[in-house]
Amino acid sequence: KFIPYNYGNELTVKIGEEFIDLVDVVKKDDWVFFVDCSYTKDVDTIKKMIEKIGTPEQVVLIDHHETSIEWFSKNCSEINMKGSQSSSQMEDPISAAAMCWKFFNENENYPKALELISKYDTWNRNDGKWDEATLPYQYGLRSYGYDLKNIKHSFHEIYTAIFADEKHVAEIISKGNILLDKIKADAKLLIRSYSKDANVTIDGKTYFAKIGPGHLQNSTLFEYGLPKECQDKYDIFILERADIMRGNAHISIISNKEDINAAKLAEPLGGGGHFAISAASVTYNDVMYDEVNNVWSATLKKYEE
Repeated sequence: KFIPYNYGNELTVKIGEEFIDLVDVVKKDDWVFFVDCSYTKDVDTIKKMIEKIGTPEQVVLIDHHETSIEWFSKNCSEINMKGSQSSSQMEDPISAAAMCWKFFNENENYPKALELISKYDTWNRNDGKWDEATLPYQYGLRSYGYDLKNIKHSFHEIYTAIFADEKHVAEIISKGNILLDKIKADAKLLIRSYSKDANVTIDGKTYFAKIGPGHLQNSTLFEYGLPKECQDKYDIFILERADIMRGNAHISIISNKEDINAAKLAEPLGGGGHFAISAASVTYNDVMYDEVNNVWSATLKKYEE
C-alpha cells in the first residue's frame, strides 16, 4: 500500500473515511519502506513500528537525501539502510525511484523512462545544463496527466505508459519540448515582473539571493529567465509558494555555487533535499503577499535556533 507523505505530516493510513496511525495498522512480520520522503519527525514512531513488526531489517529506508540519511543514522540506526546512499556522494546520482528498482531487481538496467525521471529528480546535469531529453520528458509527462502531484490516471495506466512502452518515451519528449518553448518565453517575463533581490540570512550566514514566484514556475525559472552572466552574481535562488491564509510558504532553495549546499541551508528550516536543490516550509506572521519578498531575512532568521 502506497502512503503519501510530506514534511511535517502525520504517518497515517486512510481506511474507509478514517485516518489511522501507521503504527496501529502495521502487523508482525510486515515490511515498511520509507521511500524518498525525508521523514525526520518522530523517532518514537519508528521504534514502535519496529517493535510491532519484530525486526528492524523489515523497516527499510530507500532514499538519496543526505538530510534524511543522516537523521536515520543518528536517531534510528538499527533500521535497514542498505537501499540508501546520499546523492552528493555518488559520482552519477540516481533517484530513490532508481534505488527502488535496484533494491528489488538487483540490477541497474533501468527502463529509459526511469533513467530520465532519475536524472531529473537528482538535478543530474552536465555543465549546469539539462540534456535534450530529461527536462522535456518531465513536461511531456505532465501534458499527458501523469504528474503524480495531480494524478488523473490509475497507477497501472501510468506504469504501462511510462515503463512498458519505450516508443512512448520519444512521443512524450516531443510534447514536452513544445511546452518548454512556452515556459522559456514566460520565464523572462516572470523574472522582470515578479522577482526580487534580497540578502537572506540562514543559520547565521547571509547570502545574496534572487527570489521568484514558485507557484507560477519551477526550478527552470532563473535558468531561462536570467542571462548566464547575470545568474553568476547570485549565491542562491529561492522559489516561494506563499499561502497567506495559513501564514506560511513552501520554498525551494537552489544553489548556484559549488561551495553552497542547498540541503544544508534547508535543514535549519525543517526541510532537506539535495546539494543543488532543496525544499522547506517556513512561517511568517500576517505578512501581506506584496511584502513577502521584503521580509525573508527576518523570517528565515527565526529558524536559526
